[in-house]
Amino acid sequence: MSLFAIQAAADAFVTQMIQAAVNSDPNLKVQWWFPLVERLDAKDLQNLQSWFMSVDKDKSGTLEIGELKKAKFPGGIKVDDKTIKRLMRIFDIDLSGSIGFFEFLALWNFMNLCNETFKHFDADKSGNLDANELVQALPMLGFNCNKRSIDVLLKMNGSSLGSKKVSKSQFISAAAYLGQCRSIYQKTFNMKREEIDNAEFDKFVNLVLALSG
Repeated sequence: MSLFAIQAAADAFVTQMIQAAVNSDPNLKVQWWFPLVERLDAKDLQNLQSWFMSVDKDKSGTLEIGELKKAKFPGGIKVDDKTIKRLMRIFDIDLSGSIGFFEFLALWNFMNLCNETFKHFDADKSGNLDANELVQALPMLGFNCNKRSIDVLLKMNGSSLGSKKVSKSQFISAAAYLGQCRSIYQKTFNMKREEIDNAEFDKFVNLVLALSG
């Protein structure tokens, strides 16, 4: 078997795994973040399975919030209690208090996307993003916030009162907050992911942030 045939077989196996997960839980595919699951390729599968099992200390086959709090994510990130709770509210679709492997895949890829986005827009390598950089960075994650909303996010996630910048971990916390808003929006209006009107969601999230400011 050629190298290309081996790769094709491996990719087909991953596709079959994802389809089996969807067949087992059809609710998985309708989530707004399901494309993050589909980003998995054969090259990453073994590493992510190993990471999952190493964090699953009680060998339950799921990850609970306490296990996730102790884990390191892409870029060596460790997230605080507030961010972990936000992430769980996004990816724990059955509200069981834990996430399975495919929910974890989405969470991992969300964290990785946040990490790569932060690095891209931290052009001066300061380790922080200011309001102008946030305006450019958040749409890469699917969130379009107006200036007032950006100011509220800085206030909510900055390291000190009146902070005008966010670190990488604070950026991820802000992104997790917006992801949580998207999950609430989807559940409130009982939508499948393809039914979400992004322009209407943008109005919703800016309204939520205006009320939080």
